[in-house]
Amino acid sequence: MSTLADWPAQLWDRVAAAQDPVSWQVSLLLAAVVLAVIWSPGGYRLVRHLVTLVHEAGHAVVAALRAGDCRECASMLTPPV
Repeated sequence: MSTLADWPAQLWDRVAAAQDPVSWQVSLLLAAVVLAVIWSPGGYRLVRHLVTLVHEAGHAVVAALRAGDCRECASMLTPPV
């Protein structure tokens, strides 16, 4: 029986578990769907905004993990004068 303290390890085990590779037919189908969505004007606008949203959420996660202080992160990325 698992406890609440075990959930991080269980989550990591599920995330890092090896998966069987997909067939080339599935890969080709997924590539075709992605290209169709990206090449369509409406699809591109939607994907562009979703990518930006996920990117900015990554910044928020890093800030939350650093207790809201990202000044040191920004100073590491700023080129010296």
